[in-house]
Amino acid sequence: MNQKAQGDVLLTEVFELPEGAQKISTLTLAYGEATGHHHTLTCGDVYTLPDGTMWVVVPEDGAELDHQTHAPVWLNPGIYQVDLQIEVDPFTGLERRVVD
Repeated sequence: MNQKAQGDVLLTEVFELPEGAQKISTLTLAYGEATGHHHTLTCGDVYTLPDGTMWVVVPEDGAELDHQTHAPVWLNPGIYQVDLQIEVDPFTGLERRVVD
């Protein structure tokens, strides 16, 4: 299993897109609510399901995942599932996305 991480974004290579995944018109995978920074691909396609889960299709020339304060991450051609890190509040048990 091929995985790449940049900050709170984890990309895991998979064999295919899930049924029903729809292409969206952005290359940005996550925004930093506190800083305005963002994790954005240089090229490729982003797909999502109604529940918000995302996948990236990287073309045969590869792509880079860029962020203003993290080192660029090189992605080889393929399909990757995108996971955003979450944290659990130990007092309430509520989950929330880690703010970058």
